[in-house]
Amino acid sequence: MVKLLGGEIEKADLLRKIGRIEQVAGARPVKLASGKAEGIKAWEIYNGSGLEFCVMESKCLDLLYAKYRGVNLSFLAKPGAVAPEYFNVHGMEFGRYFHGGMLYTCGLGNIGQSCVDEDTEYNWHGRISQTPAENTGINAEWNGDEYLISVKGDMHEAAHSHEHLVLKRKISTRLGAKSFTICDTVENQGFKREAIMLLYHINFGYPLLDRNTRVVLPTSITENYVNYTKSDEQAFRHITDPVDGSSCDTYFHRPATDASGYTSVAIINDDLRLGVYLRYLRKDFPFMVEWKNMVSGDYALALEPCTQYPLNRMSKEAQKNMQFLDPLEDRTYNLEIGIIDGKEEIHDFEMKLKQNYLVP
Repeated sequence: MVKLLGGEIEKADLLRKIGRIEQVAGARPVKLASGKAEGIKAWEIYNGSGLEFCVMESKCLDLLYAKYRGVNLSFLAKPGAVAPEYFNVHGMEFGRYFHGGMLYTCGLGNIGQSCVDEDTEYNWHGRISQTPAENTGINAEWNGDEYLISVKGDMHEAAHSHEHLVLKRKISTRLGAKSFTICDTVENQGFKREAIMLLYHINFGYPLLDRNTRVVLPTSITENYVNYTKSDEQAFRHITDPVDGSSCDTYFHRPATDASGYTSVAIINDDLRLGVYLRYLRKDFPFMVEWKNMVSGDYALALEPCTQYPLNRMSKEAQKNMQFLDPLEDRTYNLEIGIIDGKEEIHDFEMKLKQNYLVP
């Protein structure tokens, strides 16, 4: 049976009702053609549940946007989609090519502010997000009663006489699902030990993000980035209206897990009866950053699973928690992003967290 739109239907009966499967689910190739976005190749993926998202082949297979039943979920920053040729490694130029989007991948050599390590300059949040995918492919096919859709590709962060790190990414969903998964494998294809840093900058925007939207995040340790003091829960859990001339707040969390080692966090809009959750193994991403930006015109909230706090690779905190890959070693990271739809699902999600989650 195929699960679709809250019900079930036999595969044969579904096929009787359509001409091609693309009528309800598929991956549509597109190419952006104006302004600084000109030339960006992407796939628009839709799976029949009302979930749609855009994967940019030209930019690390990052997600430009995500929607559910026509409701925008993600934040689009002022620059909009910016082709990788506008990338500039220097200082605060990051703000001129940061698109926000549902996923902006940070790393692999740096997360956090720009810095210089020996003879190498590292830009704000690293180079990988501006790297076009190679060896790309889209796969959409039946596997028994499930129609599976996936896109894959490889991104090389490499320099002559320096590192050769490869990010191998696969993004997958299926017909009728209200979720998708990101599976990343980072491989050191060089012959010296390399530090790696990885952060998923997952950006939520209006109308999902609005006054009285809530952050649901099981955590026992939360610090404010500015002064490293314990944060008031009211401050990081609740969203306000945009404020003219204000500044952003950043919080560092150590999430709790269930008995299987998984962490689940969410953003929930009770007025829309809609939320989005993230689920992943805490061993993959021991830390969580919350970027709460209530600034008018830049109104966004990001939940950011990460391998270490984004304080750049030269900071003492990053050095303390740095991950390394030996020559030809690889490491895999998985993340599920899904929809919480309706009062009942919101209630069930929160009750599950209360009942099953352990402190770090």
